[in-house]
Amino acid sequence: MKRQYLLIVLFLILASKALSAPKIKVWLLLYNEHVKILKNMAEDQFTAKTGIIVDIEPINWSDVVSKSLLAVAGGDSPDIGYASIDFGLRGALLDLKAEFGERYDKLAQNWTAGASLGSGYEGRYYGAWHLINCFIQYYRLDLLQKLALTPPQTWEELYNVLPKIQAAGYTINLAWENMATHSFLPFVWQRGGDILSSNGLESRLNELVVEKAFNEYTDLYRFYKLPQDSEWKTSFNYFLNGESVLLFDGDWTYGNLCSQQSLNGRWSMAKFPGHLVDGKIVRKTPLGGPMIGIYKGSKQKEAAFQFLEWFLDSKTQADLSNQIMFTIDWATYYPANPKAIPLLKGYPQDKLKFLQEALEDSRTNIPHLGSLNRYIDNAIKTRVLLGKDSQELLAKAHKEMQNEIERKRIEYRRYIQPRI
Repeated sequence: MKRQYLLIVLFLILASKALSAPKIKVWLLLYNEHVKILKNMAEDQFTAKTGIIVDIEPINWSDVVSKSLLAVAGGDSPDIGYASIDFGLRGALLDLKAEFGERYDKLAQNWTAGASLGSGYEGRYYGAWHLINCFIQYYRLDLLQKLALTPPQTWEELYNVLPKIQAAGYTINLAWENMATHSFLPFVWQRGGDILSSNGLESRLNELVVEKAFNEYTDLYRFYKLPQDSEWKTSFNYFLNGESVLLFDGDWTYGNLCSQQSLNGRWSMAKFPGHLVDGKIVRKTPLGGPMIGIYKGSKQKEAAFQFLEWFLDSKTQADLSNQIMFTIDWATYYPANPKAIPLLKGYPQDKLKFLQEALEDSRTNIPHLGSLNRYIDNAIKTRVLLGKDSQELLAKAHKEMQNEIERKRIEYRRYIQPRI
């Protein structure tokens, strides 16, 4: 009887501790299989040490914004989830720098300087990076050998060999959809220009360096007739089927290429082409990926930040990447933490070298107000498809972007006093 009583007391104590233990909800843009691995890691490493229970759920790119907005509006937001400058300025996210001070500064060392640029706006920092995307040049080794060519290191080299590639019946692929995000910006950045001022408040589309980049980029489609396919799958199939010898795409394509047994030994990677400036090749390319932050509605802000500190640590990130790549066929996970890169075992060292160098050459766009890329995309398509004058198109896009920024500055004054 006494033993049963002790067992009941012990059970009640344990149950009480479980009920009182902090619990956080985390939404991540990861596949189900990735989340299962992370859940096990969190339970074994994080919860066992801190007592904080973590409920991790996968969320899809297709509905991440709408789902997150609905959760905030309904008072049911996760503790940690999708983050953006827009969400932060509207009051949905915690300013991590203001809330955690030096602890956030230390946390921010877990991603590159190129990513830090996109983490906040006017001294307010809402996001943290865990997964990152950079751009790579993929090439068909067998086809370039057949043509006696090597991967171009500069765009000028590409223009010199394109006639030979096309005369042999082949092509190359650049992103046509979301061009301002994926493939136009390198032409601007590599020339030393930008589409926005450093504070994100002024359009720079009216500058000569942008016009030169704009003409160079659109001429690839106007004169060299590169494919204008909006779906990634189409571009990938060009490369897979041997119609395209070069594919300029993100690091996510690596796993897809590895999964194609018919391509074994017939493809490789090279640095993204650049522009020769003062004797040095400048290869600046866009950097992307999902940011995560702590929602203001969280009742467990300290527990949530502790999870971020564990999750973004180089050892955790490397462990997650290695488990994903060794457990799931052809899956990839490229951490934002540069200190995790040397610890990755799922990537061959020669491939990892290119990914690491691509990350060092990458940066996010300047943080800004509004959705501005569409104005650039429209200008590019109008130039390519209708042959309209570059100066007129850029002047129009410049005015539209500036008006959008001004509208958003007024709108956001409803939420915060801008530091302008």
